[in-house]
Amino acid sequence: MAGLLLALGPGHGMSSWVSGAAWLIGGGTDVLLIGAGVLWARGCRAPAGPPFWGVTTVCAFGLTAALIKAVTNTYCHGLAAVSPAGS
Repeated sequence: MAGLLLALGPGHGMSSWVSGAAWLIGGGTDVLLIGAGVLWARGCRAPAGPPFWGVTTVCAFGLTAALIKAVTNTYCHGLAAVSPAGS
């Protein structure tokens, strides 16, 4: 999760200026961590599974928050800025 946030916004400013490669690397890594967490949590016995579900949920929530922040920052530049054809 920290790697995703570092890749998408290492400092102050607008996340709408993050390159596509940074989104791909940061988002892809987070999606892989979410998938690994789900697989690991499903394979654990009852007492050990819930912590992995919790960490996986936090990673998914963080990815959703980063995507919403980027769209919100882009949206303040106008509706056309949100679609790829408008940029």
